[in-house]
Amino acid sequence: MSSLVLLAEDTVDLLSSPRKWETECWVCTEFLRALKINVSQNDLIKPKSEPPDVICLGANFEVFIVLDKDRKLHADWKQKLSLSRNAQSLEDLLEPYRPPIKIPAKQILDFLKPTLSKKQQNYIKRGISLGDIDVLAYVNLTEYTLDLDTPFPELDELHQQGWRSISLFGNSYCRVLYAEESAPDFLCLHAGNTISVVLE
Repeated sequence: MSSLVLLAEDTVDLLSSPRKWETECWVCTEFLRALKINVSQNDLIKPKSEPPDVICLGANFEVFIVLDKDRKLHADWKQKLSLSRNAQSLEDLLEPYRPPIKIPAKQILDFLKPTLSKKQQNYIKRGISLGDIDVLAYVNLTEYTLDLDTPFPELDELHQQGWRSISLFGNSYCRVLYAEESAPDFLCLHAGNTISVVLE
């Protein structure tokens, strides 16, 4: 029980606002690990101003987390921490298992689009060029998961926004949706390929 409390405490702390950059570094590190690229803390650079969030191996990662509607990751883990602290037995922590619903790639992209559009509009208003920014979305959905047997649709709408590259990964997959020629080689190499992964 104590180990579950410690895990929840550590996660709540990591997801807090003061540790935002560490969370973004975790997203970058796990994504690169899925691409079979090992990085150290020295490879992760905090820029003087944002965007991007994290500079790593020539990539200017703009990181965001994709969640189910009205769900907040920090609040989720605070609730888990409260349950862990108050549990008298492991049975108190058991929840009915509901497997996520498999949805096609197009619907996964629909979860990304509102945040991408909002960021695009915000940065354009601020006079920030998107042509050097590599978007990285961590898809953390509880109700849905990607059906790996479905093809990804044409990405014209996302291309037109002007990002240098867009990548996403979930708890079982990652994919570089597209990468312009000016993007780092490792993003160009993996563009258009879906890779199965297991997060540690």
